[in-house]
Amino acid sequence: MNISIDLLPQERRNRLNRLPFLLGAAGLFLVISALLIIVFILGKSSIHELDEKIATNTQARDTMLAEITSRRTGVTEYNFVDKYNTIHGFLNGIYKNPITIKEDLYKLLPEGGSVSNYNFENTGVLSMTILFSSKDSAATYLQQLLEADYVIEAKVTSISLNTEKNLYEAYFEATVVTLEGDQQ
Repeated sequence: MNISIDLLPQERRNRLNRLPFLLGAAGLFLVISALLIIVFILGKSSIHELDEKIATNTQARDTMLAEITSRRTGVTEYNFVDKYNTIHGFLNGIYKNPITIKEDLYKLLPEGGSVSNYNFENTGVLSMTILFSSKDSAATYLQQLLEADYVIEAKVTSISLNTEKNLYEAYFEATVVTLEGDQQ
């Protein structure tokens, strides 16, 4: 009988002991890989959802900006009053008030004088028909017109006697200053 004493390590035994560790490591690797793939897919789908939300919010923002821009530019139903007040203030700053000009012209009338026809244009051209008790009153009014700071030019084109009213009817043409700050 042969008895062999083999003190060298057995390779086969070690291989059998490694197999469960290798199978456990491979299974763990597959589980971790599957989890990573699932996380990647979920992350990708959440990024896609966020992109859609961003696109929707951007479109809503652009729509609101376009609406606000349309409300602010030009004259619209939303800013009509503001634009009107701005233009009104601008024009009042440029042109003298025609009612004030008319009142100033009426203040110059001598006693007994009355205006029967008054025509004023924004360019400053003025025509009036005035009834006076005498020709001297018409001459006095013409002189006062010529001395006024806001009158550039004035003349009487005709004087006639109105027999029905027993008054002199004088037709005046004048040019007045219509711009604020302008003087003769």
